[in-house]
Amino acid sequence: MRRLGLIFFFLLCVRAHAALSVVQVVSNTASNSTTVNATLTSTTAGNLIVVSSWWDNTGRTFTSVTDNKSNAYSNANSTAGSTTQAERIDFAKNATGAVTTVTLTISGGANVAIVVYEIAGADQINPLDTTAVGNSTSATSVAASITTAATNDIIISGFCNGDTSADTAHDAGMTVDKDLNATAGGRFGAGHHIVSSVQTALDVGWTTAGAATAWAIVGASFRAATTVSFVQGASQNDNNTVGTTSTLAFASNTAAGNILVLTIVWTPRANNVSSVTDTQGNTWTPWALGKQTNNNSPELSNIEVFYVAGDIGGADTVTVTYSATGDFAVWSIAEYHSSISTAWSEDKSQVNLAATATTTPTSNATATLTGQDELVVGVIGTIRNLETFTVGTNYTLSSSTSANNQAEVQEWKGSSGNTAQTATATFSLSSTYNAGVVTFLQSAVAAKSCTLILMGAGPC
Repeated sequence: MRRLGLIFFFLLCVRAHAALSVVQVVSNTASNSTTVNATLTSTTAGNLIVVSSWWDNTGRTFTSVTDNKSNAYSNANSTAGSTTQAERIDFAKNATGAVTTVTLTISGGANVAIVVYEIAGADQINPLDTTAVGNSTSATSVAASITTAATNDIIISGFCNGDTSADTAHDAGMTVDKDLNATAGGRFGAGHHIVSSVQTALDVGWTTAGAATAWAIVGASFRAATTVSFVQGASQNDNNTVGTTSTLAFASNTAAGNILVLTIVWTPRANNVSSVTDTQGNTWTPWALGKQTNNNSPELSNIEVFYVAGDIGGADTVTVTYSATGDFAVWSIAEYHSSISTAWSEDKSQVNLAATATTTPTSNATATLTGQDELVVGVIGTIRNLETFTVGTNYTLSSSTSANNQAEVQEWKGSSGNTAQTATATFSLSSTYNAGVVTFLQSAVAAKSCTLILMGAGPC
């Protein structure tokens, strides 16, 4: 007699993310000098360059970090351990590719050193996440803790001390990249740790095998690139010509699985958007806030957002149908792509219907996001044909239209963390406005890679 065994199966799923990695690390030291440089070979355009630097006389002040490719460097953090130790971290985002020689310059002669990283997979718009500093006169160690806001970060920790013995990192996950006896001035070095979860008070300090006289340490975490990206956008101004329908086509075929977002501002108050349809037969869903009416400005009455959570794909023309003819409507459509998901859902939204004119519109903040890497879309409409319009910090323009004293703009970014989101901008002329922000969560299932695991016994 044969009995049938049981087979159990389950899916083991791991969330996919943009991959951070250290491409190369170089270093150099100099004695009694105002400059020191180190050269990265064959860097890739768009990568992040991080520079950890040290000098042993805090009477000398920092002048600059520059390179031969004219990349712009920003300071992450800096500190001084005593009158004899100074430490800082600077970085250049979205760097130009090719051989890159980085130079540190200080105000007067000292023992100086730098460690230079090329990092792939970092956010090209807003890479810096959080920072930490530490100082100590301990003979053996210095502590500094860093708490990250984003899920996926690379943490760079640079240290210096007055001893010449080898050093080790407190953080067990830290890779020591350079540990230099920086001439007679002391010890200098740097290490990195790539993390895939939010870190709370991670100790990025160091310990010496000898007896240091003074320590300084600087830590900085840099977030991974967002997995969402802008594909294409278009805009329409129906001022004074609003019938019951209006159409707008994407210039190129849309791709299956992408998300389509329509942002619209229109009058009169009593008019509604009855439906949004397209030639692909997609389902257009209104955002959770629905139609929002600004009773403070008769010229700028209504604002709403519609989206397709998983596009069919192909040539596409979008049609907006109104409940009645209107005075004006300004609207934009945009297509966004995810490298890890083909399914989307609305997460958080917020709107601000301004009562007073300003040059700095804001949507106000959403609640804390559910996900760590969401698509953030802002929409801002005004009653002026603005001379200039600047998108908010870390936002990129998706599409805009401005004519006959009406303007509407759609902007976007990746969240790179779950912090609350706000759509902002700058107007060249003061104006009343409607502003909204909505975030979209990438599907947890589609965004994971899964392995089928079978367990059990066969016939016996």
